[in-house]
Amino acid sequence: MQDWTDLYEDERRDIENKLMKALSSLGIKGAVTRWNMPAKPPHWQLIIQSSWCTDKTHQAVTIVLEQAMARAGIQAPRNGIILSGPPEN
Repeated sequence: MQDWTDLYEDERRDIENKLMKALSSLGIKGAVTRWNMPAKPPHWQLIIQSSWCTDKTHQAVTIVLEQAMARAGIQAPRNGIILSGPPEN
């Protein structure tokens, strides 16, 4: 697995592009992404927010994320990629 503690911008962009393509192939389009470097865990996190998640169970969202990661050939640390609904205002 790639070291996520020190990802360069082009590495993050590559991961993001692969995952967005995989999610799109699973019918999830129009997601918004952002990268976050929290204090804990000590690695980059890719946050993907999509309205598709709004009415789905946690289990359904987890399954789709795992499928997308497999299709994209991405391995990430626990909580390295988070798929969720849009932020509530």
